[in-house]
Amino acid sequence: MLRARVVSDMSDHSRSITEHASLFQSKTGMRLFPGTVKLDLEIPWHSPPGCLRIEPLEYGEGTNLVPCEIDGIKGYILRTDMDEAGPAQVIEVAAPVDLKDVLALMDGD
Repeated sequence: MLRARVVSDMSDHSRSITEHASLFQSKTGMRLFPGTVKLDLEIPWHSPPGCLRIEPLEYGEGTNLVPCEIDGIKGYILRTDMDEAGPAQVIEVAAPVDLKDVLALMDGD
């Protein structure tokens, strides 16, 4: 279990999820909402070995897709290879719904 606070989302994952929707769907089995929730973790974290991958040739940069669940909603933590160079303090979670809207999340929650 990871504990974190919601922070403002300033990434390109929203655009990437839209542009590569069919790739994300083929890897995850779900159509992801074109937006993420950015979370500032209490304890730094690395993606576990053996997680789903989108390879650089498929997407432009390697990305780990780690299954997760927030309040019963299944989603994926998205971590690029560049992010994996060190332990994560901030992660992004994508799901088939707008997590911020469905869970009424605001920065600082």
